[in-house]
Amino acid sequence: MLNEQEIAEFEALKKRYEKPQSILLPVLWKLQEKNGWIDDAAMEEAARFAECTKAHVLGVVSFYTMFHEKPMGRFHVQVCTNVSCMLRGGEEIFQSVKQTLGCGNHERTADGIFSLEEVECMGACGGAPMIAIGDDFYEGVTKEEVLQNLANIKSGNQPVKSKELKQLPDIDSEVTSPKIVLPNIPNYNNIDIYVANGGYNEAIRKAFSMTPEAVTNEVKQSGLRGRGGAAFPTGLKWTFMPKGTDKKKFLLINGDESEPGSFKDRQIFEFNPHQMIEGILIAAYAMQVNHAYVYIRGEYAHWVKLVQKAVDDAYARGFIGEKMKETFKPTGEGVPYSVDITVHKGAGAYIVGEESALMNSLEGQRGYPRVKPPFPANFGLWGYPTTINNVETIANVPAIIKIGWEAYSKIGEPKHPGTLLLGVSGHVNRPGIYEVPSGTLLTDMIYKYAQGVPNNKKIKMVIPGGSSMPPLRGDSLDGVKMDAESLKVAGSSIGTGGIMVMDEDTDIPKVLERISKFYHHESCGQCTPCREGTGWLEKILKRVNAGEASKADIALLEDVAKNIEGRTICALGEAAAWPVKFTVQRFPEEFAKKVKDTREHLTPNKVHSLRVGGLEPVEIHIPLVERK
Repeated sequence: MLNEQEIAEFEALKKRYEKPQSILLPVLWKLQEKNGWIDDAAMEEAARFAECTKAHVLGVVSFYTMFHEKPMGRFHVQVCTNVSCMLRGGEEIFQSVKQTLGCGNHERTADGIFSLEEVECMGACGGAPMIAIGDDFYEGVTKEEVLQNLANIKSGNQPVKSKELKQLPDIDSEVTSPKIVLPNIPNYNNIDIYVANGGYNEAIRKAFSMTPEAVTNEVKQSGLRGRGGAAFPTGLKWTFMPKGTDKKKFLLINGDESEPGSFKDRQIFEFNPHQMIEGILIAAYAMQVNHAYVYIRGEYAHWVKLVQKAVDDAYARGFIGEKMKETFKPTGEGVPYSVDITVHKGAGAYIVGEESALMNSLEGQRGYPRVKPPFPANFGLWGYPTTINNVETIANVPAIIKIGWEAYSKIGEPKHPGTLLLGVSGHVNRPGIYEVPSGTLLTDMIYKYAQGVPNNKKIKMVIPGGSSMPPLRGDSLDGVKMDAESLKVAGSSIGTGGIMVMDEDTDIPKVLERISKFYHHESCGQCTPCREGTGWLEKILKRVNAGEASKADIALLEDVAKNIEGRTICALGEAAAWPVKFTVQRFPEEFAKKVKDTREHLTPNKVHSLRVGGLEPVEIHIPLVERK
């Protein structure tokens, strides 16, 4: 259980939230770290500390995938088999590990050394295939390297770290596109280097010399659009925050990037956390918010520590907190101002990336999306007005203030200005994150930046914005630009900017089955169409790939997708439906190769085994009816 020092630390942390229950996830993490899993005693301890019922704690523990309800091995091995890793051998690695350890998914070895879990996207798509051992990521691994690491651990030696994912420089020295979010400055995550390059000075002092309304207007005129998926105008979103009120207001930064194919926010956490922090300070000033929370997905344990260190360093310099009033004494039309920042670690749930589910999670609840209205700007965290912004979005703010809205609006496409962090994964020679002006050609992203497809194979399919976005055929990529409006015309969406490339040998129905498995797994179960429909989609696609489906099943796929789309509280319904609907429509030949073209005729006095929808076979008897 918690010792005196830990109790004191959590009591201090509890004061950073409006209600004690918000401390639940941090307390559960500590208890699991000490015990290896969340047992009955740990739940009772967490309930006392978070001032909630044990039943509530059990509901939370059972919701988040990273909390263990049974003993696990001393070394918990997680193997990603989602699309980016699947395309580069992730499934084969999982089967090899499973066979070598002699234990199944969510099981541990007899000696208690290892436990194994097949996991969904870990945000390491550019380093696929990947595994995690505990909190450590191992990227770009081979099956042989993984098995050797397991042998090293079993013999008492330390596992060998794979090469770390590094920031990628420009490939072409002639390219002079601006680097707004990830400048090529060594050690830019160090606060001294950041300050030496104008950080916590030029942009923030300029912003604090303006009125809050003027800062909001600057961002609004810049044309900055959200980088989290919806591409909503950021400045306009800020104007929704109530003004002229003494009511508490909050800013919530969404760092729960769990969309397969997306791994951009992780780069900011590692290489430029201080620009994100400075953006938070400016945004909070513009909306007159006094406390901001940075919610980071639980799988990013290493990056949570990096951001926490950056926040701690900024506090020590007087850049965050009450000391800000002295550090940044207002000039001109500015007003004295301070803001606190709290880093909050999630516990594994894709649905938490939805803004209202994110708020519920931070409040120490299950990550269920809320019915809207009311919207967060009116009723957000703990019932107070709240604005939610994505990590990349907020990291753009200092640059906008520094260079001015007019200069920023001229970068890239006018209707979606600025640079974008685009992640390229799958069948490419150089996967990774690239910062380019919006409107960059999709083919340039693949062939110029990611250096083409291995063995010069043709491209069969590309998903341009993360796994939930409609796919594009490889023969229809010419002229397609990477910005919200251009991709809309092309029949897809910018989403999170996660470009997933599949070559000519890719089994498209198999990829779609893996995508559907993800959305079935991640559905919170709150809405019936999503809870039941995602299961049907996965089940039908399994039948397709097993060669047991008919043409009627393909039509059924579209019908089920149609009955999920637009019928759920949040957008996970669309996220599950769009890949199915558009992949079936755009790659009919891929599905035609896998289905039976015959129908079973029903004969009187014979028992037939029929499939009804996506369900298991049902035996029916057709009676013989005699004519009178």
